[in-house]
Amino acid sequence: MRRVNKMLIAALLAVVCGAQAQRLSSLRQTIQSLQSDPVLKSIRIPDTGTVKCATPFVLAIRLRWNQLSPASRERLSGILQRPPLQTSRLSPSGRFRIHYDTTGVNQPALIASGQDVPNSYEAYVDSVGAILDHVWTYEIDTLGYAPPLQDGNQGGGPEYDVYILDLGQGEFGYTDWDPNDPGEIVNGGNSRYPTYMVVDKDFLSLRTTGMNGLKVTCAHEFHHGIQIGGYGMWTESDFYFNELTSSWMEDVVYTQVNDYYYDVVNYFRGFRDSQGFPLSFTYYNRASYAGYERCIFGHFLAKRYGRNIMREIWSGIRTEPFLLSARDVFARHGSDWNTEFSIFTYWNYYTGDRADTVRFYPEGNHYPRFEPNFSTDFSVSSNTSTIISGAYPLSTSMFEFHILPAQDTVTVAIANTDVNAALAGDDATRSVQLELTKGILSIPHVSLANGYNAGISTADPNKWKTYYLLSTTQSDIAKLKLQASPNPFRPSDATELLLPLNGVQGTAANVYFLSSSLALEYSGTFAVKNQFGNQFITIPSSAVRSRLASGIYFIVARINDSEYTWKVAIIR
Repeated sequence: MRRVNKMLIAALLAVVCGAQAQRLSSLRQTIQSLQSDPVLKSIRIPDTGTVKCATPFVLAIRLRWNQLSPASRERLSGILQRPPLQTSRLSPSGRFRIHYDTTGVNQPALIASGQDVPNSYEAYVDSVGAILDHVWTYEIDTLGYAPPLQDGNQGGGPEYDVYILDLGQGEFGYTDWDPNDPGEIVNGGNSRYPTYMVVDKDFLSLRTTGMNGLKVTCAHEFHHGIQIGGYGMWTESDFYFNELTSSWMEDVVYTQVNDYYYDVVNYFRGFRDSQGFPLSFTYYNRASYAGYERCIFGHFLAKRYGRNIMREIWSGIRTEPFLLSARDVFARHGSDWNTEFSIFTYWNYYTGDRADTVRFYPEGNHYPRFEPNFSTDFSVSSNTSTIISGAYPLSTSMFEFHILPAQDTVTVAIANTDVNAALAGDDATRSVQLELTKGILSIPHVSLANGYNAGISTADPNKWKTYYLLSTTQSDIAKLKLQASPNPFRPSDATELLLPLNGVQGTAANVYFLSSSLALEYSGTFAVKNQFGNQFITIPSSAVRSRLASGIYFIVARINDSEYTWKVAIIR
């Protein structure tokens, strides 16, 4: 569950002495043979040819163990065993039992000058014990997470068991549990299990080597033990949040290591598939990604609300799956999925050379720029440029219009916020059409500060949020001209009407809706909110839906001594 998260792989592939190629070959053969079981046929197996993408399949076997045929259970029971190692000893705190070999291929070692240090296995085990004790203290005592379930005397005692093995190339460690352990099933399907973890014997040939590799692996894998034992799991489709959290936790416990930088690259490159075809990067689980890359969402939430919000979400997972738990936590903080995912999409423009480590990601200058779903040229000699694409539910999409010959770019950042479709596992794309023009648009549109009009056409417009960002100013240019959005405003579809402001001193505005004959039709007091360094009056659709008929309205807002006006079409 970390890099190559191998709940099954140690047993299935003869990890103790097998070579990497042999393990991969054995894994493919085993998966293929297990597909004869009708229960396993319903499990989606990622067709990527890599061990890392076997994680959803491995987790599905664990969670569906009692549904497997007796023949499958008998076969797996014979190979799903804790690694048999030569000796063990306790960490200084006595909370961990560390299992290791003193001879042979699994003998641990410190590294120096790019190679193992002979006869350093006891010193390596000392390091494992000290690091694990620190991780327990930080994640449980300091951050307040629940401890993992105890496994009785499996492994030789009630301590949390850690096994040191010679893992394959690119493999840091994994977390596992005994498939015959009934665990605890509560709340109509949430399952908790006592786990153990495995770490590499030397971290010699990995992207983050030596003690730094060991540190982030212990932080990552032990948190999986906390997740699975302290809070539980609902289905394997949510397991990307386990990976997201554990990868985020690495940087919380050991912020100076930053192995997660390798993973967030995959997020910003994930807007295109391996053949270069455009697609959106969906937040909910898809087979092609494990979830490490989405740890960026944990960094986003921690910057906005503090790191405890992740623990709040995990506490809620005891009674409901991740997306529902997060929804309830957002509500307690005065927000919702629509708002959070929209702001998250906006933040993802500000990385690399555009990073603002004060307002956005604290380490965003180490993240790459996104690679857009699709880019097209827009010549000033032409009148309109169009992009037609699609997006998944609860996903981010990035599109670019390159304006020639001005050498400028309008980036259209789009968030689909349909969390209900994500909850239902709906992975059908929603069509979306974008237009940029110097002329007039018939579809819902906004006027941009550079003199262009931009529009988006899609079904269910209330499930979408769009930002137009200009590369020369690195700002949302739809808001610089103080245009009301959306315009036209359909209260039955849109969730809110945004009235942008500039330089206002005040927290509330008196808002007046006047008919085309300047008769007062409705008035109310609404809060002035700040987002992304800009100010807005937000008018909920529910406030006007039953009060205003279709027509053209002049809107006047008064805040202290300032007055603003907009002209908006309302369509019922």
